[in-house]
Amino acid sequence: MSFLPETRQSGPLPWLVAVLCVVYLLAGVVGHDPWKTEDAVGLAIAQGFHNGGDWLVPAIAGEPWPEAEPLYYWVADLSAGLTKWLLPFHDGARLASALFGALFLAMLGAAARRLYGSDAGWGASLLAVGTLGLLVPMHEAEPAAAVLAASACVYWGVSLQRLKPLQGALLMGIGLGAGFLAGGLVGALPTLTLLAMPLFERRWAVFAIAASLGAVIGGAWPLLLAQHHHAYLEAWWAAESSALTPNEGFSIAHAKLLGWFAWPVLFVAPWAFWRSRKPLASPELGLPLIGVVAGAAWFLTHEARPAAALPLVPPLILLAATGSARLRRGASNAWDWFGMMTLTITMGLVWLGGIAVLTGWPAKIADNAVRLEPGFVAHLSVPALLVALAASAGWLFALLRLPRSPWRVVTRWAAGVAIVWVLLSELWMPWIDYGKTYRPVVAGLRQALPADPGCVGRLNLGAPQRAALDYFAGIRTRWGAKGCNWLVVQGGPQPTAPDGWALAWEGHRPGDANEWLRLYRRTGSESERGR
Repeated sequence: MSFLPETRQSGPLPWLVAVLCVVYLLAGVVGHDPWKTEDAVGLAIAQGFHNGGDWLVPAIAGEPWPEAEPLYYWVADLSAGLTKWLLPFHDGARLASALFGALFLAMLGAAARRLYGSDAGWGASLLAVGTLGLLVPMHEAEPAAAVLAASACVYWGVSLQRLKPLQGALLMGIGLGAGFLAGGLVGALPTLTLLAMPLFERRWAVFAIAASLGAVIGGAWPLLLAQHHHAYLEAWWAAESSALTPNEGFSIAHAKLLGWFAWPVLFVAPWAFWRSRKPLASPELGLPLIGVVAGAAWFLTHEARPAAALPLVPPLILLAATGSARLRRGASNAWDWFGMMTLTITMGLVWLGGIAVLTGWPAKIADNAVRLEPGFVAHLSVPALLVALAASAGWLFALLRLPRSPWRVVTRWAAGVAIVWVLLSELWMPWIDYGKTYRPVVAGLRQALPADPGCVGRLNLGAPQRAALDYFAGIRTRWGAKGCNWLVVQGGPQPTAPDGWALAWEGHRPGDANEWLRLYRRTGSESERGR
């Protein structure tokens, strides 16, 4: 049995790849408040720049944040400024992720096109869209998308350095420098190993230009810090040193994380390597292999977190770009049927959940939704419904009308992943946002404070919560309680009032009853002395 007509296409349809990439990049980027953790922190840093903060020093609620490099937040501030006539700050700033995501897809596709041919270039973009681990990092206000774009720039440069040495060297240098400015040493070191390719081929000028340009671009920011903000530079370097320190060997957690994070390229790339007839030292095989080895070395020696797995994704996509079109018939059909069944069922469940939240039927699903997000009231959004219907029609096209080609399975998988993401964004976004946003919590806390509260102290208050207080209400806390009449404490369900303080307000997000914010007021003579 086949859903497909008897038409054939040699490679991916370029217009379809372009449409999928645009839909994938824009879905879920706008239309919701800052969310915990990276999203809220990233938006707070961009807002600090936007409100006149020093562009050399990333800060949260006015306090330096030495765990961040500035590139992504500079672009987020600019994108928010350019779209302020249309979008709220958080939506406009988050468009920076879409911009860097587009650069990542375009430049990685260009590298694959140079290494393996035109069809593989389009295929690399499809494989990136279909890689599950990239869904969240590419759509939150965090520098992961910028780091990925910088690494793709380096891969593109290395792929060009034989044919166009100067252009290749410039791209490598720009990518290395941008990677450092977006992610520090963590963002630059895995791709720095790619300079081994021009060294192996004794292209000394290419290596020198790339390394020098990367050092100039990446080193400008620390040099300016050394001149104007030496204390921040020291704190930033301490954070970098801590992040570089290997702290973990291979564990089952690494295997579990990578199994879903890099699906499906993790399983297609080894097949491409096995089927390749190229020598290991050839750019077609040597370039992505160097990247895989460097990325694996980094991932396996650090905590099993998605951020640590990111350097593995671009080289795996490049390897898979040449192998996914040469899968054996049985493997290709198995992947195709798995994708069609799994993604169709997932879309059906997303629709069912959206209908249940909106109408109360099926009752069991609706009850579970209310239990998870108590107090949520759904409202029909006609534009969101129309977008979801159009996306579902697109899936029917992918099932019934997609031409036969070696890239059919990759195209259909990428289309399915993108459409599932669109359906989640359109049908579930209000429900998800209701449970994740700090807006009503911060509003309640602000209402409990006087118009001019003066100093507000804090205890155990995390960076996302500090960012939310500043973003939604302009409340900037300071560590400790000395000299303050008000104190914000983050804790669990059971309150523990500090000595000399009275509880004035408490609240939590509907979706997280384990994380409470509490506002305390200094009592008695202590309050007078605090003034």
